[in-house]
Amino acid sequence: MNKLIIGYEKGSQYGQSIIEYLIKFLYTDVKWTNNKNDNVDIMVQSNNGTLWNRKKKKYLYWSGESYEPIKNKNATHELWISTTLLYNDHMYIPYVLYSPYLYKERKYTNNQRKYFLAYCSSNKVKEREEFFNKCYNLKNNLVCHSLGICNGNIPQSNKKVKGIWSDECLIDSYKDYTFVMAFENGVVDGYITEKIINAFYSGAIPVYYGSSNVSEFFNPKSFINVSNYNSFEDCIKYMLTLTNEQITNMVNEPIYQSNNDIIQLCNESRPNNTRDEYIKQLKDFLQK
Repeated sequence: MNKLIIGYEKGSQYGQSIIEYLIKFLYTDVKWTNNKNDNVDIMVQSNNGTLWNRKKKKYLYWSGESYEPIKNKNATHELWISTTLLYNDHMYIPYVLYSPYLYKERKYTNNQRKYFLAYCSSNKVKEREEFFNKCYNLKNNLVCHSLGICNGNIPQSNKKVKGIWSDECLIDSYKDYTFVMAFENGVVDGYITEKIINAFYSGAIPVYYGSSNVSEFFNPKSFINVSNYNSFEDCIKYMLTLTNEQITNMVNEPIYQSNNDIIQLCNESRPNNTRDEYIKQLKDFLQK
């Protein structure tokens, strides 16, 4: 196979890295375009755009969120790439695999950090706000900062980070914190986003709250899974008991589960049955 022209709509370009990675095993020349006048071979569609819905083309549906996929009545054929495990008959690729920091070594390795915990979010979620409030109100002089728009019940901080989730400035802002909150927008089966990777890459310990299958992808000794505790208070109590030596040991743990095909999808140094199956699904879809 030689050339493939892919049309994409608003939002769907964020799925480009993994889609391109899998398609490279089938096509040597791939062009992406958002010009709706171009003659494209397939469309990549997300929940954010419907401008090209009238085209009778093959549609590859992708979304980084946990939304229900959009049905397209004009599609000649459809294939879904989902970031959750909510639906059958799809290719499951969690959003964390789209992170630019996947597989990278920790950027910062300083284990003696000035502050206790960082929280950075622009989307107010009850559980995130509640956990941060409980940490902030600890009466032991441990410093917690909100680095985003959301800041629980505390006064606005001047330590705000500009940019988006993938910017290096966010990683740099975490370097002085022992723990970083990695709370998902919702607890959805299979929905694992960039939040945990950002914390790892900064050298902090992620405090994760979200999908129940997170430990299938990440070494459970390298992060704190809030769902393993009976309450937020119990989790925070555990965090407070950790000695400097235990924190150092946790930071030095391997990040990934080396035997998981999905988290190792783009690691070509090992055989990968899931990658082979996904490439086959794409090939069948493109040849229809």
